[in-house]
Amino acid sequence: MSSTSVPLGVSLMLAYIALYVAIYAAVTTQKAGATWLAAELAGVACSFVHGVVCTIVASLLLYDRWQSVVNRDLHLTAWIEKDLAYAPNTRKEDWLMQFSCAYFLVDSVHLAVYGRKSKWETRILLAHHFATTAYEVTSWMYGSGAAGVLMLMAIGEITSPLQNIWVAARALVRRDSLAAMSLRKFGQSVYFVITPVYSFLFVLNRCFVGPPAVYFFVLGLVNKHARTKTQVPTWCMVLWLLCSFGGTAGGFWWAIRLKMGEKRRELEMNKEL
Repeated sequence: MSSTSVPLGVSLMLAYIALYVAIYAAVTTQKAGATWLAAELAGVACSFVHGVVCTIVASLLLYDRWQSVVNRDLHLTAWIEKDLAYAPNTRKEDWLMQFSCAYFLVDSVHLAVYGRKSKWETRILLAHHFATTAYEVTSWMYGSGAAGVLMLMAIGEITSPLQNIWVAARALVRRDSLAAMSLRKFGQSVYFVITPVYSFLFVLNRCFVGPPAVYFFVLGLVNKHARTKTQVPTWCMVLWLLCSFGGTAGGFWWAIRLKMGEKRRELEMNKEL
């Protein structure tokens, strides 16, 4: 943990707060009293930036590691065990984890204040943010395991930009958003166009791509810890396992909920206008 880590983390958090406040102020200036919509769109904007940056940077950093594996001619499980499980973190990886932690802290405050329509969904999201932050902070503390975070991050965030557009469209349509009718109709059109694409990609990613990747990662995590002495204590390894399994289970839960609720949400969208 470098001496500049904490100031960097605080700076990143302040950048998210500045973006949140700017979007919130822009919406409330245009429509007085639309505080709920302003908060929702501000949260979506922060999530969009976080998702795009994390997906691109995590994928590029993983590609760099994969290139080194190709040169060494290691097979997949050996690469996961050697380079993903407990490999030393690079400065770029540490930066990305701090960038991600800053977002989760800001969004946790947003969720605690405004929440979702469903209290259960709010609790699930807060639990996700807590678990992810715990994983990233412990990896940062021990200077190891960030490559595993990158893999989970690339899988988890790749559909976030689409999800953010989907959430923003739903927010615009709601009557209590106080948005103009033209904006609400535009939100409904975007919602109906993007829902099938988002649903398909999310289910594909969280139910068919993510679980095998997490399985091989967990296998490497356990095997490496059992065979050799690592600088990461057992309790931390168990925490990483729980976070990995929890993230996969949460993805399944959201995918099922997404598909099962399509017709209900479609009816709700039509009733709102």
